[in-house]
Order: sequence, then structure tokens, then C-alpha cells
Amino acid sequence: MPLVYPADASPKLAHFLTRREAIVLAPYRDGFFDLEKTQPRWSIGSGVIAKHGAKTKLITVKKSFHLLHKEMETRIQTVAWALGVRKFSVPSVPLEQHHFDAVFSLYYQGGSDGLKAVSALIQQGLMTEAADEFKRWDANRHGEQKDGLRARRELERHLFLTGDYGELNPVRLYRHDPHDNPHFEEYHVTEADLKGWLEDDDGDNDE
Repeated sequence: MPLVYPADASPKLAHFLTRREAIVLAPYRDGFFDLEKTQPRWSIGSGVIAKHGAKTKLITVKKSFHLLHKEMETRIQTVAWALGVRKFSVPSVPLEQHHFDAVFSLYYQGGSDGLKAVSALIQQGLMTEAADEFKRWDANRHGEQKDGLRARRELERHLFLTGDYGELNPVRLYRHDPHDNPHFEEYHVTEADLKGWLEDDDGDNDE
């Protein structure tokens, strides 16, 4: 499917990301906002900040996808700009939805340096070289190469080249803070769940 303005990440990408991460329906401890570790961060869903901290209400799987989309919105605009998808212009190289999704996944987890490197090659029409560039971004913020990041970059590279999102189900589903109980369900995300990407039947007061 050709990529046109306004660009957006697809529900398939959301499923792809949650397969790599998890879905947590209750607020959970997710580090701290400050170096002194006096301001705990509480998240919910797939790493979205829980609006009411530990008192945030339980959510549904569908709601978790809606919150993830809202979390992604500003980053979606950043990726679209980097790829040349703008209101009054078209990308210099024809792009498909899976190209955008692969690049977004790299940026969402790996940061702006990888985005700049890959998008620069794409803008030159060097698609094979851009795909290979994904593999260079397998280190954490301390410069340590990690097997998990290497595997993720390979999945993104494969998606970029083929449009194949791979096996998307099951995902790990927690109905509680994983720090309190590591048990999770192997949950099969449904089409009804993925409608939360664009729909919010529950309203905004439940998060």
C-alpha cells in the first residue's frame, strides 16, 4: 500500500511492537523520572505513562492499543518528516506502509540517530543499503551490543525488505504489575482489539 500524506503507523505495527514488548492492563512500576529515584514512573499498556500513577484504573487490550497510538503520534510526525512525507510534497522515493512501519519501529526503540542514518539512505533511493543500515543499530545507550537488539533489528530489516510482519500472536499479557507477579498469559490479539488503534470506545477517563 503506497504511503501518502498524512502518514501514520499501521495497526499491524502496533501488534508487531506489542509482540516484542507486552501488554500490561494494570499500572506497573517502570523506573523513575529523576536520577535521585524519588519520582517513580508508572506505566500501563505497552510502556505508556499511567496518567494517575499507581491509582490508574485497569484498562482493556483495546484501550491499550488506543493509548499506544496516542503515545506514538508526535513520533509518527518525526518519522514522516524524515522520510519526506509532507503535506505539499511527495517522498523522493516511492514508499509503502511497511517501509514506514519498519523505520518507525527502529526510531521508537532505538532513537533518532538510527532514524537519521536510515532515512538519509532512503532519500537517496538506496533501499538495500538502508535495509542493511538497520543492523548497525544493535547497541544500547551505553554502546553495548545486545543479542535482543540485534534480533529486533533483523526483524525490522526483514519487514522493510519484504513487508512480512512475522508471527504476531501470541503476545505476553499481564493483568497485574509484572514486578509483583511474573506470571503472564499468552494472549491472541483480535481484530476487535486492534480497532482500539483508531477508536476509543472507553473514553479518556479510564487511563
